[in-house]
Amino acid sequence: MTEALAREGHLFTAGEVVVLRRVLALPPAATELYARLVTRVGPAFRVAALAYGFDVPGALRVLRDADLLHAALPDDRCVAAFDVPALRDACRRLGVPATGTRPDLVGRLAGRRWRDEDVVMPSHVGLVRRALGLVLQRSGADFGVLVAERLGHVRFASYTPTGGPGLYPTRAAMRLRERAVAGAWADSDEPLRVARAGPRDPGPCAWRRAVETVLSGPAPASVLAELVEAGAPVRPRLARALEEEGRRPDALAVCRDPRATPEERVALRRIGRRLARRGGVGWPPDPEAAWRTRTLRLERDGTRGGRPTWRTPEGPRHVERAVLALPALRARGAVHAENGLWTSLYALVFRDLYWLPVPGMLPGPRRRGPRDVGTPGFLRRRRAEVEARLEALRQEGPARWVHGWDGEELAGMSIVERMHEVVSSIPGPWAAAVLTRLAREGWDAARGLPDLWIPGGAAARVDGLIAPTLGNAPLLVEIKGPGDTIRDAQAAWMEWLWECGIPVESWHVVE
Repeated sequence: MTEALAREGHLFTAGEVVVLRRVLALPPAATELYARLVTRVGPAFRVAALAYGFDVPGALRVLRDADLLHAALPDDRCVAAFDVPALRDACRRLGVPATGTRPDLVGRLAGRRWRDEDVVMPSHVGLVRRALGLVLQRSGADFGVLVAERLGHVRFASYTPTGGPGLYPTRAAMRLRERAVAGAWADSDEPLRVARAGPRDPGPCAWRRAVETVLSGPAPASVLAELVEAGAPVRPRLARALEEEGRRPDALAVCRDPRATPEERVALRRIGRRLARRGGVGWPPDPEAAWRTRTLRLERDGTRGGRPTWRTPEGPRHVERAVLALPALRARGAVHAENGLWTSLYALVFRDLYWLPVPGMLPGPRRRGPRDVGTPGFLRRRRAEVEARLEALRQEGPARWVHGWDGEELAGMSIVERMHEVVSSIPGPWAAAVLTRLAREGWDAARGLPDLWIPGGAAARVDGLIAPTLGNAPLLVEIKGPGDTIRDAQAAWMEWLWECGIPVESWHVVE
């Protein structure tokens, strides 16, 4: 809270500052109890269960006197503090049925006086969590990361903060993001106003959620055209809307827009071909699918979580894990890649560029990366350094940057099996090709990357694979189960990879 007031004080109201200073003025026992209550799961707590190594009754009195604790709670607000056995006991005391599920028991107790012990609820929990998020400079933060840091399990990079407005330049920007995340917009027109304004680089979260809200309902072509100009990748939907409004030439013009993203281009080719055929005008032929498609036969073994499972030596597995269990792929060290491998590669290769003194991008300590990491702004603000690094990566491969990482927190890093070995196995031109697109479009573009990374190694025969030979070169593979098809985002990546000279295949699993 001291850090929050010192660095982000402009984001708090005068009343919030009073509350924070009141917490800072608490004696040690009351401070500890309040900290425990606001970080525990659940809004309310039974006093009898607060067994700590200090004077709990005295701490409760201090918190009540400071208006940091609600004690006079109606019974219906206390239900969350009691487990099912306690609720059953309460039902028995009232002489009502004590069987059934928790909702049944809660329904029988509603509106009755059933509680025979004290329950408390800490106040201003939302304010405390807001202060914590501002200090840790990211959303979804909790006190656990501070504990882990003090225990030595988490290490943040050492860098000199560049100052700046922190996560938010104004309180209005902070409140906008909070409303967007909660889906609690100020009014029905706010999502459209925010979407029209464009992304608030380097933190476009509110804009992205506003666009999603606008697109969740019917949107006329005029609105979609504004979203396209604001940077939203919705050209396919705009083309379809123009077609529905009888504006076929305009729809065809959208399909030819050279600014379309690789993912949009896949859908726009499909729409444009159909519109051109109906209008009797020419349309260039689609490029043939350059990637190889093979069929893989596996044995079905039930269903789990609504998805079919397949037989492996370790038992039934979903399709990607079942493919990875094949002996030939195990011998080659294949891993389930998708987004995590490649955003981890991004973090490792650009790691030192994260901490360049770009004004406003490192407003405080304990950050996992700059404010614009994973967005197109990261490239725009460091173009010379990023392009030089991509060229060095192309020439040298990623091993130097992978082995230079010593475990500090990095935005984009995922837990990837055998991290150093796997990432070092990616050829330099391949790594540079993927990171070039991620640098230009941001991490949103990582959606659709192939499922499997198979490092190079000895050629092998893959049991069940039609055309069973697995060559000795590295390979990217998209796995598709029965009835599943290549989505536009996946096709865009497969086309991009093939154009960059990177072998990529799709394997369709059948029984």
